[in-house]
Amino acid sequence: MPFELGIHKANLIFTDENVGEVQYTIVGKSELPEILDTFTGDCNSEEPFTFKKMLNFKNDKLEQARNQIAEQTKKVTSKLSQPHDDKESRK
Repeated sequence: MPFELGIHKANLIFTDENVGEVQYTIVGKSELPEILDTFTGDCNSEEPFTFKKMLNFKNDKLEQARNQIAEQTKKVTSKLSQPHDDKESRK
């Protein structure tokens, strides 16, 4: 799941001892989706039926993942920024 918007690339390499290798490069662009607060659709049935559904456009799972990465980054940054005492490491 890309957290950064923009263009991303993935290379897939398939290898077969008898045939050789083939590589595919997949290029994708991640961007924010259009925010919809309602969805309206028509149902094909004997009698025409139209429905309207309210949508929750907040992506809770994405927010949880972002928060988890932010917490891990804070912990690593905190550990790296602590002064290192050579005397303690010699004991």
